[in-house]
This record gives sequence, C-alpha cells and structure tokens, in this order.
Amino acid sequence: PGLVDAHTHVAELGESLDRMNLTGIATEAEAVDLLAKRAATVPKGEWILGYGWDEGAWANRYPDKRLLSERVPDHPVVLRSLHGFASWANERALALAQITRDTPTPSGGEIRRDIHGEPTGLVLNRAVALLDNAVPRPTPAQRDTQILRAMRVMAQAGYTGVHEAGVAPDVMESFERLTERDSLPLRVHAMLSARDSLLVRQWIK
Repeated sequence: PGLVDAHTHVAELGESLDRMNLTGIATEAEAVDLLAKRAATVPKGEWILGYGWDEGAWANRYPDKRLLSERVPDHPVVLRSLHGFASWANERALALAQITRDTPTPSGGEIRRDIHGEPTGLVLNRAVALLDNAVPRPTPAQRDTQILRAMRVMAQAGYTGVHEAGVAPDVMESFERLTERDSLPLRVHAMLSARDSLLVRQWIK
C-alpha cells in the first residue's frame, strides 16, 4: 500500500536535485559565494546549473555576469530564476550559447545589454531558451542516476507508483534500462509525449 501520483515529472525532479538551489538566497553576492564553493568541487569545464533566485525580490538589482564570471571563470554557469522567467549566466556560458552583442533578441524575450551593447548575463522570458538550448543533455548514465535519485526521494515519502507525463525518448530508454536491471523502486506508468510521433510509433502494437 502507498501513494500513487497520477501526473509526475520524475526526470525533472532528478535534474533539479542535481542543481544548486538558490531559493531564499537574499543577494547576488551570497549566491555567488555558494556557486564559487560548488565550483571548487567540480572539474573545470563542467556545467554548473541552478535555480531559485528570486527575480521578484531582486528586481531592483538584477544580477549580471561580472561578479559571477570573476568568481567562477572556469565553469559555464546557468541559473534559472524562481518563477522561470529569467536566467542568469556567466561569461563562459554566454560564449558557449553564442550570445553576443550581435545576437538578435527573440520575439517575446529580452537579452539585457549594458550601455555598450554587450550582454549582461541576464535573459528574460523567451530569451531564456537561448541558454537552455546550450546546456548539454544528460548522458544515459547521468539520466539513470537522476531518475533513481528522484524515485528514492518519492519512495521515502510514501509513494509506490507514478504516472510519468510527457515521457521523452531518453527518459523512456532510462526506464527500460532500469527495468532490465530490476532497479526501479516505484511502479511506472509512462505517458508518452504525443508530440514525438517517432517515439509513439515505436510503442504502438
């Protein structure tokens, strides 16, 4: 006996558990201190991702790339805001995302720029995708680890089953690998993403 969640995103939960949680952090400087400490434990060049800084509380002083780039120069850093409408990045992440002074602003988005026209490291609304698209997808091993970690968190909270919504191909492959190893701690009912016609056709019998 236990709880069954009828609409989950276990893969996203797993990703969030790997990321820096900046919820409740009061200032840009405090957030950068935490990120610098994380960077000291991560191999150079590896992406550092985070979320939760409050664009509402920080609206009178939006963060920029200067301090973050100075303190964390060797890792690309992308930090999604609490409500998801803004992302904050350092210079290395901007370079990998190819966001420069010449990058056109997406419709419905904003690339914040300084008085010289250079990107400040803050993107808003639909421009957030410019940074998201530059972040590498998890490897199969990373995806398996993320899903297992998320499911163990749910199992500890009393869940015995989940209905995973909008399952992407790499997540479905992870479920299959974990099933073959008899490693899944929860029963999984997978709802395929209907937008992915190739994936759906694979499972139509």
